Amino acid sequence: MLVKQGRYVEALAEAQKSVEHANRSNAPLALLGHVYARMGRRSEAVAVIKELEKRYANQQADGRDLAVVYAGLDDKDKAFAWLEKAFVDQSVFLVFLKLEPMMATLQSDPRWEELERRLGTSES
Repeated sequence: MLVKQGRYVEALAEAQKSVEHANRSNAPLALLGHVYARMGRRSEAVAVIKELEKRYANQQADGRDLAVVYAGLDDKDKAFAWLEKAFVDQSVFLVFLKLEPMMATLQSDPRWEELERRLGTSES
């Protein structure tokens, strides 16, 4: 992934293109928010969060989407709070949690292992 490689300008261009082509659907929007966050463009990341929170309130977004942006901001508490909401909501996206590169910053946190255990995806 471009973000992981520190290629933020390219990542931003790809994320913006993805959002445009997908008509601002949730997953590409979460990616865009994550890229903004990693670039230090906090106000843009927060704007994405607000948009996704409105959608979540109307049952049109997933807690995982918000967790992605908060992971980009390195706000682990809020990221895990949204992952917990996704768990309670029985989000189908949590099945792919281990494959989510944007959540890598959360994997060293003990809450990650606990969430995996609860999801039944833990290796222990």
